[in-house]
Amino acid sequence: MNQDPVFEFSEYFDNTFLLELYQNDIDYALDIFEITLSHYPTVLAELQVSVLENNWEEAILFAHRLKSGIRGLGFTQQANKLGHLHKLITIENAKDTPVINKLCHEIQFSLLSAIPIVRNEMNRMRLYLGMH
Repeated sequence: MNQDPVFEFSEYFDNTFLLELYQNDIDYALDIFEITLSHYPTVLAELQVSVLENNWEEAILFAHRLKSGIRGLGFTQQANKLGHLHKLITIENAKDTPVINKLCHEIQFSLLSAIPIVRNEMNRMRLYLGMH
């Protein structure tokens, strides 16, 4: 029986979630990674500015947009933090601005630090696709 091996995402990503999401369609996964990586640094900067300016309506929009993209990268922990940020702003009416600012900074640092990791994973996917 000749069957292509399943691509395994590296330890930085939620492998189980990504395998279920992409069903080993690595070409599609690579497209999503490329699109997300091309947008998320800008959306992250917009989120940071909106939080610093206490513009909660925009912060909610950017947090939601970012959460959707980050989840598609398999960054479950960061997506959960974005969900928590969204909750702090919407449900708790942005009462604790210092906590919101701190969480936003943690998210920003984590996601900006992950850019080289995402690029490396994209290279791994390209290699896999070139072999199959």
